[in-house]
Amino acid sequence: MVKYTHNYRTLEFCNKVVVNNVTNHEFVTTGNVLEKAIFKEESGPTSFLVATTTYTSGKITRVKFTQEVNGAVPTNGLSYDYNITYDSGGKINYMTCNTMLGTTPHFNMEYTYTYDGSGKMTKIVEKKKMGSTYTHFINYNLTNAGDNITKLVTENGLTSDTGVPDMSASDKLHI
Repeated sequence: MVKYTHNYRTLEFCNKVVVNNVTNHEFVTTGNVLEKAIFKEESGPTSFLVATTTYTSGKITRVKFTQEVNGAVPTNGLSYDYNITYDSGGKINYMTCNTMLGTTPHFNMEYTYTYDGSGKMTKIVEKKKMGSTYTHFINYNLTNAGDNITKLVTENGLTSDTGVPDMSASDKLHI
């Protein structure tokens, strides 16, 4: 069941996904703008991932997820900080993600997006880093039919220190 609440004075809306009387997801918007998303974690009844957004020229350019337990960020909580860039046509073409475990850098990821001539996404390349050294990659190869993704093939494996995938040792998964 989805419950909707709102405050007409501030135009703030809250959309919730409630399962067995427990709020699992909550989305807070002001007008058309997503301000915050809250996701319940399975680790405990008061543990949540909270996402806050940053907009530039009407597009989301940053999403930061932080863990909260009992309404506070734990000392060794995990956080994800995504920075998003767009091509001249308005499509996402690159994204980075920096993760932290408390105040210690954990690992980083880079994502590059490829589209076909009709604007359909055909590939996402994910590269993982430990510090400044690349370690792993995942290629997500998408097949589209109309507006639907009909096939996903992933390839994953190790990279060189500079991020070049070693395709000779990669694994393939068809979904």
